[in-house]
Amino acid sequence: MRRCDCLVVGFVMLGCSLAWAATGAPPGNFRGIPWGGPVTEAIMKADATGSGGTVEVYRNRSKELKPFLGVPVADEAYYFARGKLTGGQLFCQGEGNFTRLKDSLTKLYGPPENPKPEFYAWQWPDNQAILTIAFNKKFQYTTVSMTSVTVSPAGTAAKKKVGR
Repeated sequence: MRRCDCLVVGFVMLGCSLAWAATGAPPGNFRGIPWGGPVTEAIMKADATGSGGTVEVYRNRSKELKPFLGVPVADEAYYFARGKLTGGQLFCQGEGNFTRLKDSLTKLYGPPENPKPEFYAWQWPDNQAILTIAFNKKFQYTTVSMTSVTVSPAGTAAKKKVGR
């Protein structure tokens, strides 16, 4: 391939990758707790850990969870590493809620990176945050995951592009 052709291909690939990056401000918190924030009284420790024991999992104390983007939330989990919020997950029932959330998130953050029928991901260009939404057909539930890469326990390893 000639040098000029390589440059053209390179610029096209760069343009495509920029088009896939999320637009707008990344989520600055998860359910009201800022990224890197401490555990609050609103949540309690769950009987689970992640990432080889370096991440503590918390649940909401309330029996009635607030909706997310107008969609009812069945359950939620908060992830803390070294006492700082690094991520969270929301769980919603039904395929209709997956579609509503996918559409709302696309309106908020632009087109997702490498969308698949049941998986969508948004990552901000400066790697501040990663947001994914996945639908499990067998169990009919949607998982929305948010991770702050800047306070993630995995450090730079967590900055890898999602869905690639």
